[in-house]
Amino acid sequence: MIKSFYRRHKHLTWITGAVAVLVSICLTWIAVELKWIHDRHAFRVAELASPDSGHGLQLDEAREIIAEGWPSAYHTKAPGALGLFGEYGLESLYISIPRSRLHRSSDNTFFVGASDHKVLQARHLFPESDVRVYSWNPADSRSDDVVIKD
Repeated sequence: MIKSFYRRHKHLTWITGAVAVLVSICLTWIAVELKWIHDRHAFRVAELASPDSGHGLQLDEAREIIAEGWPSAYHTKAPGALGLFGEYGLESLYISIPRSRLHRSSDNTFFVGASDHKVLQARHLFPESDVRVYSWNPADSRSDDVVIKD
């Protein structure tokens, strides 16, 4: 009986397959967007909890700060369709890099290459942000701005 139904209504088989493909594409797109949001939050939590950042936060404290969100003065439009999922963009993103991975130029300023893994990861996850680098020196409790050289 089922075979005879599908023989008479072959267009239903085609439509069912097309709907299944369309639903799969939509669910895959949603999964990719949610993974991107998860990776953005994980990066910011790791940055706040990093001993190199100078914040001195525990992992739970960093997660709580990210969950509460940054003040809206620092927000900008989220890239892609992340805004549909409640994500916001950041105008600038500060990341810390340990002094051991920095280079010193002739004018005595610190710089890091644009191909540094952490810089590349930050630019990939936060394309809307102006990525800025600093280096925290725990010995004298001060941070130095670091130039990103392309």
